[in-house]
Amino acid sequence: MKIIKGKKILEITDLEFENIIKNFQKVYLDIGTGDGKFVYKNALEEKYILWVGLDPSQKQLEIFSKKINRKKMTNCLLILGSIEILPVELNGKIDKIFVNYPWGSLLQAIIIPSREIIQSFRNLLKPNGILEITFGYAKDHEPSETVRLNLPELSQDIIQKEIIPKYEFENLKLIGFNPNVDSGNSTWAKKLLHGRPRTFYKLSFEKQDI
Repeated sequence: MKIIKGKKILEITDLEFENIIKNFQKVYLDIGTGDGKFVYKNALEEKYILWVGLDPSQKQLEIFSKKINRKKMTNCLLILGSIEILPVELNGKIDKIFVNYPWGSLLQAIIIPSREIIQSFRNLLKPNGILEITFGYAKDHEPSETVRLNLPELSQDIIQKEIIPKYEFENLKLIGFNPNVDSGNSTWAKKLLHGRPRTFYKLSFEKQDI
């Protein structure tokens, strides 16, 4: 598994990762973390949790990796990877997954999920682990992107009838549906909101035994 430390890429083994997580009560994973701000901010507040950020862009991860290094934070890891290429070392070790304001191929994977993608989420989670997805887009604001990704017009009706059932079919039970959530600590969400009011939705699922 490749982690970012400042501007360096380091390899850690499954055993090394196991030894890290032994020091924490829970492990939370942010998929598509971008610059890592979300995990960094939360790791400052909740030191009993290991906060892991995953993103395919080394350049993005370096932004907050430098701050993590300066503060010598041990409860925050930034890892190279994506929903399509997940480090197997993470499987079965995650208490909660966040997918915050996805864009591009990650947004498409969330809105039009294949069984393989949903099963990847299940594989990451511990029994009764939580998957929390916060998302929003608007065809009026991103016409070319929504056409390119073949995304449907977003509404509560579409979410309830077409998106949620695909996750529940794979034994991820809906436990929360909240429209109009705020942008939190996400750098990308604030960029989306700049001069373009839109609705963000939050879905929470719990992993069920098969």
